[in-house]
Amino acid sequence: MAIRAAFIAVFDQVAGRKVAYQTPAGFVSAEAFDAVSEYVIPKPVFCGQVVSLAAFGSTVMGFPVCIEDSKYPRNALFFNACLIVGNVGPHEEEAYSRVVAKLAGALRTLEEEASHISEPMR
Repeated sequence: MAIRAAFIAVFDQVAGRKVAYQTPAGFVSAEAFDAVSEYVIPKPVFCGQVVSLAAFGSTVMGFPVCIEDSKYPRNALFFNACLIVGNVGPHEEEAYSRVVAKLAGALRTLEEEASHISEPMR
């Protein structure tokens, strides 16, 4: 099953949950994202584990990340890098789970070392 789209969602202290980046552009509309945002950027208890949901006629898979640090407003940064794939079976879901977990780990490192998520235009 091919990847249809990818996006990074963040919890913005002013705007709330939002899509910060996506490819292809416009694949996830603001209205569509609003409908699933609480699952994409969930409560902290769900961070650090794969989240999978049916949306947009596909499966959305991500691995929410929470980085606690006093440098962030409210002392934490919440984000999730998600892949949108066609409806997948159990074996494909397991494979994509490993991909989103690895991607989340790499983005966490980039954020911790160089603030690539929280300050992308530095």
